[in-house]
Formats: sequence, C-alpha cells, structure tokens
Amino acid sequence: MPFELKSHQSHHKTMRLKFYILTVLFLLLSSLAFAKEFQLKGSFKLDSSEKRVVAFTLNWEEENNFLKGTYRDDYFTKKGKVSGIKSNTGRTFMITLPENKKGVTSLTLLSSQAGAALSGTTIPVSIITRDQQGNPLTNTETNSQFVEVSQRVTQRQEEALCREGFGELTGHCGVYQGLTTEEVDRRNQCNLLFADAIRLELNTMGDITLYLGEVNEVVSVPVHNISRIPSNPETTSIDVLGRSCRPLPGTTFPGDNCKRLHLIGKFTTEDVNRHFTGVYSITDELTNNTCRYSLSLDRED
Repeated sequence: MPFELKSHQSHHKTMRLKFYILTVLFLLLSSLAFAKEFQLKGSFKLDSSEKRVVAFTLNWEEENNFLKGTYRDDYFTKKGKVSGIKSNTGRTFMITLPENKKGVTSLTLLSSQAGAALSGTTIPVSIITRDQQGNPLTNTETNSQFVEVSQRVTQRQEEALCREGFGELTGHCGVYQGLTTEEVDRRNQCNLLFADAIRLELNTMGDITLYLGEVNEVVSVPVHNISRIPSNPETTSIDVLGRSCRPLPGTTFPGDNCKRLHLIGKFTTEDVNRHFTGVYSITDELTNNTCRYSLSLDRED
C-alpha cells in the first residue's frame, strides 16, 4: 500500500509538471502570435542650415502598448534603436542614434492619429531632433505611410521565384520606394515628381519598371518600362538601357521621338533590408535633351 500511494503521488507530480510546461508554452506562443508588427515610411525636411530632405523607415512591434523596433534614414543613421509607448492619443517613439550627428543624438517621433489609422493610409507625424541632454533642436511636421505588417507570405513567395536566372540579384525582387531627386532638366521637359511617390520594381521576370505613383492592382498608374536585367548577373550593380518611341508619362518630349531610358545603380542588403541607389536618365534621341534623377529607395515589405 505505501508503495502504491507513493507511485500515485509521483504520477500526479508528473502530470502537474507536464501541465505547467504546456501552459508556459501556450502563453509564450500566444504572446508571439499577438505581437503585431508595423511600419512608418516617409520623409521630412530637416529644419536646419542644410534644409535637406531626409527619407526614413521605422519598423516596430508592439505588445501591451509597449513599442520596440528599428529606425533608419539616409542622413542620421542606418540603424537606430527604437522604444516607445502607445496611448489613446497615438504613439510616441524614442529613437537613439548610434553616434552624434551634428549635435543630434536622438529623435522623438509622435504619430497622433496612428492608433486609429488603417493600414496603407497616410498619417501626420511630428519629428523632433534632440541633443545629448535631451533638449529639442528642431521640430518638423510631415506625413508618413502607415502599414500593418501581418505576414510576409507574399514577400517570401516572391523571393522564392526570384532565384533562377537572377545570379547575384537573387532575392532582390520587389517594389522599392524612397527619396527621388531631380538633378538635370534644362529644358523643363520632365516632371516625374508630380506623383506622390515614385516606385521602382524588379519583378520575378527580371523586368525593371518605374511607377509614377503607388503600385496598385486596382488602379493603374503611369509607368516607364525601362528594361530587363541580364541573365545571371555576377554583381548587384546594374546598368540597363531601354527605349520608348511613344509618349512618355511625366515628360513633354514629342511622342514620336524615341527616348533612351537609362538606369544605373546598385542593390544592397543591410540585415534583412533591401536597398537601391542609382541614377535614372531620359534622353530624347532627336534633340539630345536629357532629364536625370537620383534614387535612394528601400524595398517595401
């Protein structure tokens, strides 16, 4: 009898231990499942002596109203640590820069309406630069695209198709958005910047297309079909040349004149983030007039 009692108690202890382990695993998986990922992407004019435009991307996860993520832009940092909090009035992000940039050591970003915004909409944000003591240096108002990133299934499927024939560009397919600057337009014949944002796409067929607006399956936007990458490129740098002998959106070149479309640049990867930097030029073959734009773009996830 004592042996049977001891065995019975041992069995109950084992069952309780199993139940405890399963409970912990369930709570852990539940917390991971309900941690949501979001993104803000846009640009702001730095209110300083430089008067430059800074393109930025902010990615974060939030759980129990606490925010944690990463920030990058094309001026202050390629990787800043983000912490913050969500309240009924919006979200507050504290961004710590890895090094001092002309007196700025941190940024504060306020998105007053992000809490009620729908994914894919544009929301107002305030960006404050601060010195080492936390004192505000500049305060800028701008608009940013707010996106809820639920799953990356589409991106993973696209990358799976972006292998055969892509060589060193394997996995770089997708739509890129960011900062576009006009460098040359002496005859005022180009106005690509009329669009809210220019997108550059490398699709799974190897075609490179410039969209004058958001890539949308429902509403068509003006496009420049530039060219196709060579098969199995040995570098992530590209130098592709296309030709269009029809009216070209965003330009006033005569429609019957043929135009050379020339894109040079390089795709890069930092952590898991894809980036493209390059120059796009349009040249009228009859008059030799040229427009040229510089591109600094991040892939949309």
